[in-house]
Amino acid sequence: MPKTSILFTDAANYLGTHTVLRIAKLHYTTHHLLLAVQDPHGEKARQLGRALNKLGDGVTYAFVKLNLLNLAQVRDCVEAVSLMLDHPETPPLGAIVNCEERIAFVPQPYTVDGFHPIYQANYLGPWLLTTGLIGKLVDGGRVVNMGDSSGQRAFGVLLSRKWGEVGHDMGEGHARGAGGVFELENASGCVWG
Repeated sequence: MPKTSILFTDAANYLGTHTVLRIAKLHYTTHHLLLAVQDPHGEKARQLGRALNKLGDGVTYAFVKLNLLNLAQVRDCVEAVSLMLDHPETPPLGAIVNCEERIAFVPQPYTVDGFHPIYQANYLGPWLLTTGLIGKLVDGGRVVNMGDSSGQRAFGVLLSRKWGEVGHDMGEGHARGAGGVFELENASGCVWG
């Protein structure tokens, strides 16, 4: 049985799928995968499930609905994941991996919450999810944020305002952009723990 669970956001999108599959291939016997996706019954989720099933019987995973463009639904996801983690058969939460990669090249309408969709999906939604589940992390658990480095700086500021100073590793990645439109260059993830 896996020792810990890992929650992946945007698990069915490009960055999320590749991250999930990489972790699953390397550590499928030690981690239960909680896969937060916009449509747990959609084609992207089914494709991810088929790819995980091909890895063998040792892979355990569950899908949970997450729409980062609606903060009420982010709160619903926090509640659903909390209930899953309270179940004795679900291993404790060892990591939250936010795999946000949304960019926009054309103007987009604001979300129902009144925010630009890129800002809400890449920063506010993951921050709300992370703050809602941070108390569920095991001692030594990690929050991993993947995406462009300008987004990681914004996310780090949100976390540090809530919990004080946090460490971060920006690697060599950086991004240029304004108004929610980013041009990625050697993007790297960021780890706070």
